[in-house]
Amino acid sequence: MRSTAVRLTLFVLCVSTLNQTFAADELATKAHAILKERCFSCHGESGANEGGFNFVLNRKRLVRELVVPGDADASKLLDRIVKGEMPPDGDRVPKADIETLTKWIQAGAPALATEAKRDFITLETMLGTMLKDLEMANDRDRPFYRYFTLTHLHNAGFEDNELESHRQGLSKLINSLSRGREIKVPVPIDAAKTVLRIDLRHYKWNESDAWSHIIAADPYRVTYSFAAATQCYKHTKCELPHVRADWFVFAASRPPLYHVILDLPDTPEKFLRFERETLGVDVAANLRDYNDVIRAGFYPSGVSKSNRLIERHASRYGAYWKSYDFKPADAKQPKRQNLKAFPTGPDGNNAFEHDGGEMIFSLPNGLQGYLLTDNKGKRIDKGPTDVVVDKEAVKRGRDPEVVNGVSCMNCHWSGMLNKVDQVRDHVLGQETAYTASVFEFVKAVYVEKPTFAAKLKEDRERFEVAVKKCGLSSLAKSEPVATLAFQFDEPLDVD
Repeated sequence: MRSTAVRLTLFVLCVSTLNQTFAADELATKAHAILKERCFSCHGESGANEGGFNFVLNRKRLVRELVVPGDADASKLLDRIVKGEMPPDGDRVPKADIETLTKWIQAGAPALATEAKRDFITLETMLGTMLKDLEMANDRDRPFYRYFTLTHLHNAGFEDNELESHRQGLSKLINSLSRGREIKVPVPIDAAKTVLRIDLRHYKWNESDAWSHIIAADPYRVTYSFAAATQCYKHTKCELPHVRADWFVFAASRPPLYHVILDLPDTPEKFLRFERETLGVDVAANLRDYNDVIRAGFYPSGVSKSNRLIERHASRYGAYWKSYDFKPADAKQPKRQNLKAFPTGPDGNNAFEHDGGEMIFSLPNGLQGYLLTDNKGKRIDKGPTDVVVDKEAVKRGRDPEVVNGVSCMNCHWSGMLNKVDQVRDHVLGQETAYTASVFEFVKAVYVEKPTFAAKLKEDRERFEVAVKKCGLSSLAKSEPVATLAFQFDEPLDVD
């Protein structure tokens, strides 16, 4: 009898366990379907990375950041859905779906349906793939081939859509560091698309020795002695022909690498030559002759703490935009900081006195380059916070400083921002308050609003075309380079 009772008890326990397993699997399947239907289009599909949340179907990363297994009340994911913060537009998530997600979390957030064991790609396999690619190339091209790897992220369990986010961010950044006339997307050379090849010549990096600076800065720099590795070094004539793509996006989107690869000027004298020789712009002559230049002045600005002036010059490759930024007025040390009172300059008797500036210039391929300077034209890595502040970074709890490259990309995710001039109407409405020369200058350079808007539109459209050529289906508010750079800076998990 005892034997029969024991067997019956074990049978009941087994049935109960199976029922719990089936229930957990069913919950996971339903949760997966809800997340895919309601969230995936903005947070994962085709590499979409809105808000840096491209891991909506990756249970490990959800648990690390947004889901607390067994505690729905403490789970940020559910909190945002319940409050109606997500999705931000369109239909709210139905009550029944919220209840299902709550049950899934309370049940311990069992593994989602898409999660599957992934084959581990060894270093030997990764370098072997590069070697095969090099062996298929001719002797003339091999020295110019370099590689970016996502192999470590693949091995850590990143979903395919997460890896696609990295490919897109890498492509946009590389082309944003290019002096070449065409957009060239890095080419995947393996089935998993974790090793991507570029040709240095496409971006003019062979002329600037950019790769030497990249590998000198690489903290993951390791060379190997096995045969595939040594052959790769030999074929490329390079001691390290590959770097991690996620690190590169982080490091090369900010100084010093951003400055080095784009060869941006660091002194006022070099800055003037850069304008004239590289961009084909003579700023002083344009302002003197009222030629190929337009302006808009306004208060407040998106990043400046005071009024701001932006100025567009026709350049060799499209447009060259300069901003003149001002500290808040200081009663103890008054300067010419008010654009409505001093609308001319930066030189001359009636000139304003600015404290720094941001330069945005069209690259030959249609993307944009960025440069921050002080009021003399000396390059700076970050904008001083008493002049400009990265307000978006402050919202997200990051450093408020405007960092050249990454902060500029993040702000100008759609290209040039819409701005409306406030100086022209003010001056033209008070003609007797200004000298004839100032009045004439404002009338000629601070152009009418439709004219200014048309030039902004022209430059945005050029930029958008170039971005799409990088492999992005559309402009994303969560700019792909900056989003990945910020993600790289987050704490690591065990994987």
